[in-house]
Amino acid sequence: MAASRDDLATAWRAVAADNFAAAVTLLAQHPRSAVSRFYYAAYAACCGWLEAGPEVAKQAAANQDEWYSHGALRDSLGLSAAGGFGEPPRLQPDEVRELTKRLGSLRDLRVVADYRPQEAVPAADVTAALRCAAYILELLGRPVDGGEE
Repeated sequence: MAASRDDLATAWRAVAADNFAAAVTLLAQHPRSAVSRFYYAAYAACCGWLEAGPEVAKQAAANQDEWYSHGALRDSLGLSAAGGFGEPPRLQPDEVRELTKRLGSLRDLRVVADYRPQEAVPAADVTAALRCAAYILELLGRPVDGGEE
């Protein structure tokens, strides 16, 4: 039996919280892994937010296996947040810009952390990853238009 979209949204939010908590515990000893977990915390929060929104936004972001494509996620998220799928905007324009900017920054940081072992992961990048992820989780976790998300 397939899960409802509300159940999936809730599950994605739980994954986001779990990844964020794991990243915090990794900060001091494993900064490279912390950056990766911060990205996946934000990714999961974005997936949960899309699940809670219009079906067309989910379809635009998901691949044939119904997972969210990392490449399409940022664009679909921005369009959905701005009302680009024909629904009312879900965020203010400045929030949409900041959300997509921070998600892009986090993805870039994760690519270095996960796929460029010869490059150092400076403390400033770890702090930036924490701040970006915290912003995204807070922004997307709050109620929208008085409703619960």
